[in-house]
Amino acid sequence: MGLHSQHANQYGWVSMVSVNGNQGGIHSNNLKRAARLIPASKSVSQPICLGRLTGHELAPAFTAQVLRLLKRYVEEVVMRYSLCPYLKDMASGLGSTLIVLDDTLCLDTAADAICEANSPIIHLVFPLVNNRPEEFERFGSALNRALKGRMDELPVHATFHPALVGARDCPHRLIGLLRHSPDPFVQFIPGNIQKNHSPTQENPERLFQELVGETLETLLVTLEEIAADRQRTYAPYRAAFGLPEFPPPV
Repeated sequence: MGLHSQHANQYGWVSMVSVNGNQGGIHSNNLKRAARLIPASKSVSQPICLGRLTGHELAPAFTAQVLRLLKRYVEEVVMRYSLCPYLKDMASGLGSTLIVLDDTLCLDTAADAICEANSPIIHLVFPLVNNRPEEFERFGSALNRALKGRMDELPVHATFHPALVGARDCPHRLIGLLRHSPDPFVQFIPGNIQKNHSPTQENPERLFQELVGETLETLLVTLEEIAADRQRTYAPYRAAFGLPEFPPPV
């Protein structure tokens, strides 16, 4: 994805699947039925799941909801406002989507999964963790360092988080708001993508001028709606997984 600051760059994107057009999530009394209807898959259009809850009967249904929310973010924010210069369509930036069904961050597990994925573009999504954004950013940096020596070329990484610090009135801090993805994730892309492109987003002031005003306010409302959708959708799954509810989005 093309949103980046002075400290991070991110360019690829993912291909999504929807859940029968269900924009409001799956209610608790339908969870088991949904799990039977949505099979697990490792095809190019489906994610690879890992983590301690992968074998849970509701894991496939929950994974589909994770993808639905990420699709909302890509379509309604990234693509609608042309935030990524490399994203022509969903499939063009697919890479490998890895969804970690665990409420803890494990550096070794994540590094192994990235190496085994053997893909130039990877999105490692953590829909169940409840870490603060600065903790997740440190994890992303540590993960990238852990890949040194294990890959032919060390990729460029960037972290996204629903609560990244940002500001609507400052060009350089606006990026933090735009990277309010539904779920925390770390993105890995080849370093040569940067060498071969000169994205508009290299200039935060220019991006700020393009978005400032009514356009930015509409974009931020969309992000709030996606965050509320996540809160509503995930609640019954987290209860079924034995996890506490997320705090309300702010």
